[in-house]
Amino acid sequence: ERGSPAVYHDVRSGTKRVPGVRRLQVNPEGFMEFQHQKTGIVLVLLPRGTFTMGRDMGGPHEQSHKVTVSPFLCGKFEVGLLEWKAAMGKHQNQCGGREHPVESVTWNVSYHFCIKVGLEIPTEAQWEYACRAGSPGDSCGPLPIDEMGHFAGSCHARRGSKAPNGFGLF
Repeated sequence: ERGSPAVYHDVRSGTKRVPGVRRLQVNPEGFMEFQHQKTGIVLVLLPRGTFTMGRDMGGPHEQSHKVTVSPFLCGKFEVGLLEWKAAMGKHQNQCGGREHPVESVTWNVSYHFCIKVGLEIPTEAQWEYACRAGSPGDSCGPLPIDEMGHFAGSCHARRGSKAPNGFGLF
């Protein structure tokens, strides 16, 4: 799916060692960044956290519940066209160029990309935690959503052209 960041599990506890990752710096939001050597993807180490996931909307599939995630590495930006082509070969974006996110990719194809380069697709809980970055409710930060996210009609925007969330993720 367009915009899905790549994730590693629990780097701090050592349950999964991440080979080929180089420490970069602490980002402006205060979180350590790393670079995946094989792809060049910049990753941010997200802290352990607990948040309320889902909504109580009366249906059996949307009841809210508390979730705790362990520390994990998450892509700072969406996977870009250059990173994708280096691993997977050809891909034709419908809009944008080299500095744009890969688009129109199924979950299964994204999964194969991650396996090929040694990354993992985030779980639903990791994805929601990374997107919210500690913000309460459904928001991803203090700014209006159109200043932080891309929507239909904004496909010509480059990666990183919107404001980052509280973890420094775009």
